Amino acid sequence: LTFDTVMQYSESDRREWKSGKLQMRAGGDRLDIRLTDAMPWQGNRWPLEGEVYGNLNHWRHRLRGVVEFPVPPIEGTIDTRLSLLREQNNFQLSVPAAEIRNFYLELPGVRLQEPRIRIEGGGRWNSEQSTLTLTESSFASTALALRVGSLSYNPQRGGFPNVQLSYRGDLERMWLAVPNRHRQQLPSGSFSGLLTLHEGSEGTQFSGQADFQNLRWLARNRRTVRGSEVRRDWQTIWHEPQLRLQTAGKVARELERIHFENLELDSTIADVQLQGEVHEPWGATSLRLQGRSSLNLDQISSRLAPTWGEQLRLVGHVTRPFEITGPLRPASPPVPNGRLLPVSTGTSQSTSWLSPQLQGEAGIGWQQIHAWGFDFEPGKMDLKLENQNVFVLPLELATRGGRIRITPRLRLDHPLRVDLEAGQVVEQVQITPQMCRGWLKFVAPLLADVTEAHGRFSVALDGATIPLASPATSQIRGTLQIHAAEVGPGATSQQILSVIQQIQTISRANRRQSSPSLSDWIIVPEQNVRFQMLDGKIYHEDLTLLIGNVPVKTRGWVDVDEQINLVARLPIQESWVGQDRWLAGLRGQTIEVPIRGTLKQPRVDHNFLNDLGQKVLRRSTESFLQEEVQKQLNRLFD
Repeated sequence: LTFDTVMQYSESDRREWKSGKLQMRAGGDRLDIRLTDAMPWQGNRWPLEGEVYGNLNHWRHRLRGVVEFPVPPIEGTIDTRLSLLREQNNFQLSVPAAEIRNFYLELPGVRLQEPRIRIEGGGRWNSEQSTLTLTESSFASTALALRVGSLSYNPQRGGFPNVQLSYRGDLERMWLAVPNRHRQQLPSGSFSGLLTLHEGSEGTQFSGQADFQNLRWLARNRRTVRGSEVRRDWQTIWHEPQLRLQTAGKVARELERIHFENLELDSTIADVQLQGEVHEPWGATSLRLQGRSSLNLDQISSRLAPTWGEQLRLVGHVTRPFEITGPLRPASPPVPNGRLLPVSTGTSQSTSWLSPQLQGEAGIGWQQIHAWGFDFEPGKMDLKLENQNVFVLPLELATRGGRIRITPRLRLDHPLRVDLEAGQVVEQVQITPQMCRGWLKFVAPLLADVTEAHGRFSVALDGATIPLASPATSQIRGTLQIHAAEVGPGATSQQILSVIQQIQTISRANRRQSSPSLSDWIIVPEQNVRFQMLDGKIYHEDLTLLIGNVPVKTRGWVDVDEQINLVARLPIQESWVGQDRWLAGLRGQTIEVPIRGTLKQPRVDHNFLNDLGQKVLRRSTESFLQEEVQKQLNRLFD
């Protein structure tokens, strides 16, 4: 520690510090402070400048006992130059350049980690008037950058400062700064904007603008394989190339109310305008907002395609009003005897962040909807927010000669999901090739990619839960009710047809008979097929089809990637056996044919032919031996 100074006495007994310098060295840390001008021995003028360099954690320990507030653990290397001038009641600070490398700071609920932070600027504090004034200043890091054009603030008056602020940031880095956030979802993209605050007699006027670029919402793509969960890469759930927010309004002086004169959201998918008030913004946050929204459904379809597929297409640009009222956050639970409540360790999915008293009404309209083979004409859907859920008022739509009746409920917890109640949801709708290429092939895989289809079907649900961000993880159970149909051959049914032809070639009785051909219609008799979606697989039981005159019954599953694991059961036909003594032992038997691969490229496990040959040989030999024994017995007793 080095101190070097010169004091000068004048003839008028004026004493002043002519020069002064303080240096501190401790390992790699250093502090240099010096006078830039003469400083009176007794007076309120301090012209100082200095440099600080070293480990922030070392400086934290040195400040203990000097500063009154606790300094949290902090890491990094600081290198800064600064100047301080005190004149009477004014303190003026200037930071030409300050840089912190490898910065790390952990606070309750926040973990900041930056490779480099740079700070520039300065300001003035008037202790007599209690006024803080900042000149042009800036803060820059990889996650957030701020630039203050001007700022003035009087804490005695309360409220907000008069400020002109510009900013930019990285959503992903800011999201990751909160360590306890759910790591299965992640926003990404950049944002920038302007904010102006002006203090008036009745409160603070504000106006601002925020622009978001390449905005994405990502989710972990997960899949269960053989009972184990496999984590995949991030999957884009939503992508918005550009989004702009503009707002103007006033904050009451007591900070108990924010009045929005206007709040506008403009993007490629939606235009939203609202007005209203927010009461107790720092407490329970009660809302009273109303406005209108206009959705571009064509653009929404393209955003949903990566998650929901290409077979969902929405058409329209319809404007509808909306309203939201009530407290945003739930009331805090009572604290018994001044003690904290125990922390819950349960797995409840209640939306504790949203008040059950928050209510709202809105609507969505469309001109056309094409969804997995269903076509809907212009219509609308009314929504109601109540008790932490968004309810769709009972919706009945006509499509392809039948009707669809649903009452969905959007649950506002994590993850966001739609629940469908048990009941009849589809009634007497015509089967089309588009449906067989879409959702129907997962429930009835032998109908996959058929070229022609005629008939009707209905669907009854036992219930359904569909996560919006990952529909592949839905849980659905119900019954497919087929009211008789006939379809042209598809890839999987062609494999079954080939099996039938191979079996028939074994029978000499059928070598003179014609086999079913690819031009024959496949008959789907009236039946109920149970199905269930679980862990990304759609299971079905006992789907029966007639290929030619052969009834074929299938069971198994199809996963969301169209991998298949099926078993087709074919009963041996009497006409196949005929008078052939070698096949007589197969009468009344059923052949099980495993089918693997994909819906587009199904593969029959031909080992069933070996099993069939062994079964024919075994049963025919048994039959032959029984006949010979019976002949010898008859001859013995004749």
